[in-house]
Amino acid sequence: APEVVLHPSGSDAEMIPLIVARERAVELGCTRVINVVVAAGEVGSGTAAASGGRHFSGFLPSGAPGAEDGKLVTGFDGVVSAASVPELKPRECDGTRVRPDDYDARVEEILEQADRENPHSVYIVHAVDGSKTGLRVPSRSCIERIRAQYESRVVVVLDACQARSNAEELKWFLSRDAMVLHTSSKFFSAPGFCGAVLLPRASAAALNSIPAARVP
Repeated sequence: APEVVLHPSGSDAEMIPLIVARERAVELGCTRVINVVVAAGEVGSGTAAASGGRHFSGFLPSGAPGAEDGKLVTGFDGVVSAASVPELKPRECDGTRVRPDDYDARVEEILEQADRENPHSVYIVHAVDGSKTGLRVPSRSCIERIRAQYESRVVVVLDACQARSNAEELKWFLSRDAMVLHTSSKFFSAPGFCGAVLLPRASAAALNSIPAARVP
């Protein structure tokens, strides 16, 4: 069974994959982290900033002021301080959906181009199961190809924050060592502070082994 890390929101939960990727980069001797956000514009408004380890609000989860929107969260340094966050929109300028095969190709091209520039990179690749308009991108076959090509240098994350996923979908991703982001404040209409990350055992073990001083 996966372990669970509770978070104030789905956006805050983006910090967990980033921490795991940072430790993976250190372990493998990689020099940067690239965090690919899919379904851009149809996921949480703070997703891109949080995926880069940055504050996405002027307030901390405690409600206290002091956070500077866009500033790096204290504790995220080294390879994360220069993290790149490509955002891939699922629709063309006129609102029509990008063909699924073409969208998969765009995701894979981002990784291939980045790897040509610097093969010492760790990639976080998001999948979205139910964007704000119900899209599911990229395809499972795309995720499988990416996992096969980049092996330990890729961390897969399923954004299931809209709570539109069935059990089979969650099991498919968890069985492939993906982390799953979830919140109950959307479909289930719960109050805020209902975010969580489902962690496969390997990722949970990596997270638990991090010294407290290195946790943002």
